Amino acid sequence: PYVVEDCLGVVQVLSDGTVVRTKPPPYPAGADYDDGRVEWKDLVFDAGYNLGVRIYRSRRRGDADESSTWTSKLPLVVYFHGGGFCFGSYSWPKNHVGGLRLAAELEAVVLSFDYRLAPEHRLPAAIEDAAAALRWLPGFMLSDPWLAGASSRQVFVCGQSSGATLAHHLLLRFGTALPESETTTGHGIKIAGYILLMPPFLSEQPTQSELETPDTALLSRKMSDKYFRLAFAIGASKDGPLSNPF
Repeated sequence: PYVVEDCLGVVQVLSDGTVVRTKPPPYPAGADYDDGRVEWKDLVFDAGYNLGVRIYRSRRRGDADESSTWTSKLPLVVYFHGGGFCFGSYSWPKNHVGGLRLAAELEAVVLSFDYRLAPEHRLPAAIEDAAAALRWLPGFMLSDPWLAGASSRQVFVCGQSSGATLAHHLLLRFGTALPESETTTGHGIKIAGYILLMPPFLSEQPTQSELETPDTALLSRKMSDKYFRLAFAIGASKDGPLSNPF
């Protein structure tokens, strides 16, 4: 078997259909991004697909008796990583560092979710996983003491790159609230905002920026087309509803 598709050496598709994934890149030698202000833990939110979430919270809040000491509730940030729908995880160093910084500098509780990746799981699989993450959240807020200081009415959904596209589709599906009817616990959440960081929307008609991007760019037009081939249904159009919001 030989390589027929290569995404930055992180994901390769072989001629026999095998998908090869390398280990995530390490921290830079000698770097330590954890200054102790934030604590974190991992949980599984979807056992069927073995999908996990990493939760971050300020140690200052965690060490206090939240029920008596703190009168205000922290906002809660739901975050989805990027990677062209083909690679990435909450555990990757750059995404972990992002979670630490968000929790520390925003003074918020941060939940960084994984989702199924292409080409093994093409869209809309990742969108359905993101929706499942939101549906799981209300019940978890009732049962886990780590979220005792978080507000169910100040939930922000955030994503970067392909994760931003997931946030866009959650906005279309749920709008400003996840109603009680959408959850298994009978408790809803209020979505106060969506934060889309570089969502990769596409169209069959290339934009001027696509035409002007050099082939040597990290995210060239050729690389963008590769992610589309791997992540979307075979034969799908870039003007389909999953890729073109207009």
